[in-house]
Amino acid sequence: MKTGALLAYIANKVPGINMRKMLKIVYLIDERFMQLRGFPFTWLDYIWEKGPVAPEIFSLRNQDNYFSD
Repeated sequence: MKTGALLAYIANKVPGINMRKMLKIVYLIDERFMQLRGFPFTWLDYIWEKGPVAPEIFSLRNQDNYFSD
């Protein structure tokens, strides 16, 4: 629920956001939250093959118009 609200918030604040930008922003939020509070904001697991990728978010790319207006 919290992650979905975060994705919706970012999508509303960043016009024309794409999946790559979304993944990076979510990762950076988690990283900063971890520095400040000692635990991540989203509790997503990241893989590092081609950068920080949360599979739970990346799988949304198959849903049509998920990040559209």
